Amino acid sequence: MRIDIIGAGALGLLYAGKLAAAGVKIRLWVRRPESADILRRKGITVKEQNGESLHMKYPGFDVQLMKNWPPAVQTGDWVFLMTKQNGVREAVECMAKGAGKNLHIVSMQNGIGHTDTIAKYLPYASIYPAVTTEGARRSGEVVVEHAGKGVTELGGALRGDSGSVQPFSTAGREKLLADKLTEAGFETRLSENIEKSIYRKLLFNAVINPLTAIWRVPNGELLSSPERMDMLRQLYDESIRIFESCGIGWQAEWWEELLQVCRNTAFNCSSMLADVMAGRRTEIEAINGQFIRLAREAGVDAPLHKAIRDIINGMPYIQGGNG
Repeated sequence: MRIDIIGAGALGLLYAGKLAAAGVKIRLWVRRPESADILRRKGITVKEQNGESLHMKYPGFDVQLMKNWPPAVQTGDWVFLMTKQNGVREAVECMAKGAGKNLHIVSMQNGIGHTDTIAKYLPYASIYPAVTTEGARRSGEVVVEHAGKGVTELGGALRGDSGSVQPFSTAGREKLLADKLTEAGFETRLSENIEKSIYRKLLFNAVINPLTAIWRVPNGELLSSPERMDMLRQLYDESIRIFESCGIGWQAEWWEELLQVCRNTAFNCSSMLADVMAGRRTEIEAINGQFIRLAREAGVDAPLHKAIRDIINGMPYIQGGNG
């Protein structure tokens, strides 16, 4: 199996390293020549929570520049799009230059709305929305720490040209991918209701990520004081009210599950905190901004989401600081 992974952030490196170690032919696509050079010289190191680590040397995986898409050798059986939300458009614009009709794209972005962007530029691709609760953080140029084991869910394929969802079969290519991901150490499920999982993760990201970024604390510290817990609950409750106003289903146990995510990833720094600390643009519009949009469409207000979005957007960032 050959997989093209677009995006060399923490999750991209985590999946690239572990899949390559499991025998998958990995081709990692990056934006900057200096990033490609570092990966070729230093390889990828994945550190597990139990102290174990793996190191994949180049050419045990391939590295290419995104501007050179499409690949000289055939496109992979799968394309994992693992950029952040604000990098999706640039990636798919590059892919559209040489995209055929047989691309099978797994999209793992936070928030919502990215599948529409992918479908716009790649209408003949099969787009598989995916959700992962795997935790990862960078600790150096090519070292990624597996900060929390989770579950990866893969939904049925969306076709941009028709808008239809293609169901998968247990004997199909999706099952082969799920088996390979599991072999590489990622618990993987094929989901017939991926939309529910997407909204659940949107909720968790909208509550956890911006608060860690504002307070500059790892996830577990959100539970460390009554004041933080109170704000956590208020933002959660506002999110649930917006879901209800839009007719989006939710489950009562999500609050306890959100608290457990904070405990399970207690020492992990959210991607939004990492972006703020590095002076990069955040994904606030794709996460809390989507709650504001949903509230507006439903004719209700979202005061906490608006305030948090404005606080995050008001933080200084380095122009072009997205790597």
